[in-house]
Amino acid sequence: MRQISYIKLVLALLLFVMPVSLAGCKSDPSVKSEELRSDLGSGYAVKKAYDEFQASLDEFLSELNEAVGNTSMRNNLNSMNVDEKVHQLMEEINRSDQELDVQTTVAIIKNIRKITDRLKNGLESQAVKQVQDFLPTVGGDGEFGPDTQDAIDSFLKEHSNKLRDEIDKIEEKNIVPWLEKKVVHQQETIQRIEEENNQLRDILWIWKNVSILAFVFAIVSMVGSLYKIFGKNKAPIQVSAKSSQASDEEQVFRKNFERMQDNLYQIFCDRNELRRELNRLRSELSTDIENRLRERETQQRNYGTNTQNASTNRLNRLVQKVTPPASEGKQITSSKPPVNSNKIYSAPTPQWITAYNHNPISLSRQATEVSETEESINNRRLGRNESAVLERNRRGNYWIIGEGGYDYLVPKGNMTVNEYNYKTVQALFECRGYQPGYSHNFQILKPARVSSISSGQTWQLEESGILQFS
Repeated sequence: MRQISYIKLVLALLLFVMPVSLAGCKSDPSVKSEELRSDLGSGYAVKKAYDEFQASLDEFLSELNEAVGNTSMRNNLNSMNVDEKVHQLMEEINRSDQELDVQTTVAIIKNIRKITDRLKNGLESQAVKQVQDFLPTVGGDGEFGPDTQDAIDSFLKEHSNKLRDEIDKIEEKNIVPWLEKKVVHQQETIQRIEEENNQLRDILWIWKNVSILAFVFAIVSMVGSLYKIFGKNKAPIQVSAKSSQASDEEQVFRKNFERMQDNLYQIFCDRNELRRELNRLRSELSTDIENRLRERETQQRNYGTNTQNASTNRLNRLVQKVTPPASEGKQITSSKPPVNSNKIYSAPTPQWITAYNHNPISLSRQATEVSETEESINNRRLGRNESAVLERNRRGNYWIIGEGGYDYLVPKGNMTVNEYNYKTVQALFECRGYQPGYSHNFQILKPARVSSISSGQTWQLEESGILQFS
């Protein structure tokens, strides 16, 4: 009888220790989203410094344009903020740990500072004259006027765009190891959770076996107690005392068993929480990567638009200076007849037009990106009625797609026609139903046709296409 009591005591202690051990094995979901959001290192710091410099430069150039005709604004304008931002950018590049040749980047920044450093105290006559002497396109009279403003604007925008290309190299060099680090971190997290799941399975296996033993032991104890009560003639007081002792032991056993169930339920809850945290981290990583790639694509499109606008402003002023007045009787003749958009195709209408109008991006892999050459744009602005010439350009706004021995020209899949590029589009396509400021969506009724004039590098427009705007 005493041996049975000892066994009950040992089992009670075991059931008390087991929940404590199980509670100690609970996994703490220490992986937080802020731990996964590590910065991109020196590449990220350089890009952030460049963005701050670009915002400051845009604001300065806008104020510089307004100050041409505003004397009070001109007296209060300076480039101190721009000069500080470009100086901070230089420091970030010097601290960069990338294995890149930054000599070109440093040279571009030094050229920018030759203007911002001289104008950081204001548009004084001596400072303006130093800038004019540095820029070969204006005279050095020390007076701030439209020509000086235009020269400063063109110079700073051109060097800012070059600087953007160099910053992209640093960022592209950095983003690959950053993504690899993210993937490794996620793999380690998954492996850790799998190890914890294996531990939980072992604990569950032990708990099931202990529960079975506890149940069997409870049955045996109950049978033994009934035997003691009904199998032997004992005094009522003695039976009552022993029954009370058995009841106390049963209550202790029941409490320990319930405590073990509560701890086991808590382990299940923690495991589900770990799974939810892992799914959330995967979703956040996917969203971060998609946003970053989308931002880079938007920056590349904006870079192409800004470059085209700056070239347009300079060429318009050049046309005004060199075009002779009509009274002198001089006329500009064309070297080729104009391209007729209503001319009937000698080539069949390509079968992919329907696919383009439904989903243009589906044709991107079989298309060659091109843009109109600067010489072709200049000839058209000077009034020369020549066929447009296009050249291969990975940032071009048009696609050339070949089919059946012919080369066809269409707008790039994500291209939007607006008041800034409408003149160029009109030189290649007849724009039906276009309304400035309102027309954005269009469909191709007929693609333009081009012919190669330099072994797949340049093409000449043969027949204009037709776009229908809605």
